[in-house]
Amino acid sequence: MRNSRSVWLLVFVILTLTAFAFAQNQWYYVTPLPKETQMNASVYYNGYLYCIGGYNMVDYASTKDVYYIKIGPQGRPQGSWQSTTSLPDNMCYIEDAAFAYNGRMYVVSGWDYEDSVYVPNVYYADINPDGSLGSWNTAPLPSGYGTDCLAAVQANGYIYVISGENAPSGSDVISDKIHYAKINTDGSLGTWSEATLPKPLWFMEAEAVGNYLIVFAGLDGWSNTTVQTAVYSAPLNPSDGSIGTWTTQANSLPVGFYGSASCVYGNTIYTAGGRFSGAVESDRVYWAEVDTATGTVGVWQTGSLPDPLPTTVYYNNLSASDDGYLYIVGGRQTYSPYVVLDSVLAFIPPSTSAKNWSMLQ
Repeated sequence: MRNSRSVWLLVFVILTLTAFAFAQNQWYYVTPLPKETQMNASVYYNGYLYCIGGYNMVDYASTKDVYYIKIGPQGRPQGSWQSTTSLPDNMCYIEDAAFAYNGRMYVVSGWDYEDSVYVPNVYYADINPDGSLGSWNTAPLPSGYGTDCLAAVQANGYIYVISGENAPSGSDVISDKIHYAKINTDGSLGTWSEATLPKPLWFMEAEAVGNYLIVFAGLDGWSNTTVQTAVYSAPLNPSDGSIGTWTTQANSLPVGFYGSASCVYGNTIYTAGGRFSGAVESDRVYWAEVDTATGTVGVWQTGSLPDPLPTTVYYNNLSASDDGYLYIVGGRQTYSPYVVLDSVLAFIPPSTSAKNWSMLQ
């Protein structure tokens, strides 16, 4: 009898572990946002997920709102989204323009719809132990380089503000400029320096992996058919932040897209959502590993989880937690009909030790 019980217990454990494994490699809808929001940034830091700025469909306006939610040990949001210190300006088109570093949140530029201006600043605030944000401080960008549809990353204690749409001479242009500055110990920024991309881009993606800056996707013209498949890599000098010679990678994207979002976990770049040529909405996820010794980007993978998403989404964001969960916070689903999302998507990768969320919900 005792042996029989042991066998049944073993069978139960095996079936349970199998269910856990199946439950890991999939997307889940989790705690929704307070408002339908697009063109916003999301950042994961120290056990909290943040929704920053964007354009919401309650006020029909770009917004200063910042929300945050606690992420539990299995990657599942706990409780509800909470408001914290509002941004100094309304800021949208900042999907890839925020990051956390050294206990502070940084949000870069964007577009203020209400005043019809590019926000000319980087804002930064202390992140408190309970996840709330302190008061925002201001670090001006170089004159004329407030920008939207940009990317901003941190590497080796330097901030990099990468291309986008701006008006340095008073007329809108697609930029090929990168501005970078040292992040001081008090969170302030040092003197800005300038570098150049291989070509002007906006709605593109950029990530720092090791000591390399990787830039890919986006548009190089005003038409939504000027989508890019090229992937560029350049070394970063850790001592002064300078950017070395750009290399066009042999492994280009399988298809061009723009208005997507990206993040890094380990040495893997993930990119999700966006629009294909002609503004066709995407539900695709692509990922590639980067050789951190050489900056070489591997073959882009797709066609298996986490691809595809449960829905089309663009003007979205993508964040990775410390243990490999992926999050998409808001975004636009379709243009016709015009659908903006309050949903939050979370992906449990198979490499995590997460439990079966369906058993927890």
